[in-house]
Amino acid sequence: MRARLIGKMVGRLVPRPVRRFHAEVMQRKHDDHHASHNNRTHHTLYAILEPPCHDAGKLLLGDNTRNTTLIFLGYLALPVVEFARAGSVSGATSIAALPTIAAQWWAWTWIVVLGRVAYLLVRHGVWASMRWYVKLVTDPATDIGTYFPWWPQRA
Repeated sequence: MRARLIGKMVGRLVPRPVRRFHAEVMQRKHDDHHASHNNRTHHTLYAILEPPCHDAGKLLLGDNTRNTTLIFLGYLALPVVEFARAGSVSGATSIAALPTIAAQWWAWTWIVVLGRVAYLLVRHGVWASMRWYVKLVTDPATDIGTYFPWWPQRA
């Protein structure tokens, strides 16, 4: 009871817009989990095969199966292009290509993320783009309990 009281008192020190922003990000996380993460197919194959309930992903500002598939195909295309450029897929060529492919994946990730933030900024405004970005960045930490149910969680 004492910890709850202290939590409420400290929470009052946080400005109302920050509390509202946090609540909106957490609502997006809830919507995302409801739309996808509770589906067994999505658990197993992540974004490769989207579950039928992913239509609820429209709540996530256009994050739909088509966009996810195009992004995934981009990740697949980069090594294919690199191996085609090398002219071989031998063990030595593969190992030599790994740093280049990793750098390309890193760049592709930033292109996708920043492109999405720019799109949301133009289409839906600053708050929507920042909510999406903060949700994305914090997803690995908050999804641990979803993908690894044995992981200890805060109550």
